Order: sequence, then structure tokens, then C-alpha cells
Amino acid sequence: MRKPSWRRSSHSLGPVNLGTALVFLALIGMPLIFAVVGAILGLIEATLYNLFARWSGGVEINIVREV
Repeated sequence: MRKPSWRRSSHSLGPVNLGTALVFLALIGMPLIFAVVGAILGLIEATLYNLFARWSGGVEINIVREV
């Protein structure tokens, strides 16, 4: 007995179909991608801040606690 045409998957990856692959990418892959991209952007931003702070003298904050 053949499956109806609307139930046949033309995007099969063996035992893993396309829907399973998309769910895996959404739940596991995207947070990992965001973490890697965030770490890289954080390194770039920290480097730029340090260069500008060295050039401009940085930011000085004095906190005085009065009792």
C-alpha cells in the first residue's frame, strides 16, 4: 500500500527527515551560533574599547561614600 502523495517526503535525510533537522538546528544549533558570534563580537568590541581608551585617556569614575 502506497502512502498518499501529501505524506511522502521528498526531503529525506535517511532516518532523519527535514523537520527533525530543522528542530535540531533551532533548539541546539542557533544558541551555539549566537554564543560563538557573541563571543567574537565581544572580543572585537573589547579591542576597540581598549584602543579608544588608550587614545582618549579612558573613563575615570570616583565613588565617594559619605557617612
